[in-house]
Amino acid sequence: MRPVLALLIAILPVSTPAFADEHAEVLTQGRQMIGAGRLFSNDYFGDGRDRWRTGSFVYSHVRGREAYSGTEGFGDVIEYRYRAEIIAPGGGSKSPGDRPYVGTMSLGAHTHFDMNGMEISAGADVVAIGSQTGLSDFQEQFHDTFDMTSPLFTDQQLGNKFLLNGTVTATRPYQMSDRVSLRPFAEA
Repeated sequence: MRPVLALLIAILPVSTPAFADEHAEVLTQGRQMIGAGRLFSNDYFGDGRDRWRTGSFVYSHVRGREAYSGTEGFGDVIEYRYRAEIIAPGGGSKSPGDRPYVGTMSLGAHTHFDMNGMEISAGADVVAIGSQTGLSDFQEQFHDTFDMTSPLFTDQQLGNKFLLNGTVTATRPYQMSDRVSLRPFAEA
């Protein structure tokens, strides 16, 4: 198993709600769990083809102060985010200019706050890419175990790197009717 995948698996118990609740005083400075989210996607299950964003898993754990009202300031609500994703070339054959195979994992923290009616999210993630994540090995073993077509181009993936990624998003929701809302946003 690759070092990054092993490290993330080792620290996953520390990022669970049970661990965080038990160690809330030290880790969260009086915050309580507001919610958790998980999202799994895999385009193979749709049409039997792995391409583009072939599979991903995201886990978010959100904590905030006890008197959460939805109009918190900077740093009052913190989202701890883990993401693993496999990005593959666009088609069944490698063509010039097509994107390479990429395995990527990230861990980060983001704050969500209100600024004069504008909903803001800002945060940073440490990102690992390349074969060091172990995602290409995982995908090959998964496909082999379930007698699926082997993933293509895992031997031509991006090289190993660690990166720091920052994200800022601003949105202003508009309630159009009882059942319809509009949420235009900008993100960098």
